[in-house]
Amino acid sequence: MLSPPISVITKTILSISRDQLLLETRAAILRKSGHQVISVSDPDEFLEALQQSQIDLIVLGHSLLPDDREEAFRFLSETGCSSPVIELYATTAPPKSPAHFQLAVHDRTFQTDLLALVQQVLADAVN
Repeated sequence: MLSPPISVITKTILSISRDQLLLETRAAILRKSGHQVISVSDPDEFLEALQQSQIDLIVLGHSLLPDDREEAFRFLSETGCSSPVIELYATTAPPKSPAHFQLAVHDRTFQTDLLALVQQVLADAVN
């Protein structure tokens, strides 16, 4: 007997990256799991999305320049956004950051790990 499908509560995820291909790939992965994704490529678009949408989760891409990353965190603070932040990084050690969660992108299981972390963070936010 087949189990009934697990219902996914659609959440809005704001994803920022300077690499357009990675941004589109990440959005496709997250949309496939049932989430709405707003993809932006610079801090001004990031701020606009924060101001115009109810964001449930933020993903900062590893290709962001350090100044863009700092500006994103400043915008989060200025807008009072309390959504969890997943920061992706490509170095061997996570950067010092105010992000709630960090995930290395150099691991072969990155896509699976990202989906699992997104599901965990969103489930924790509901509870």
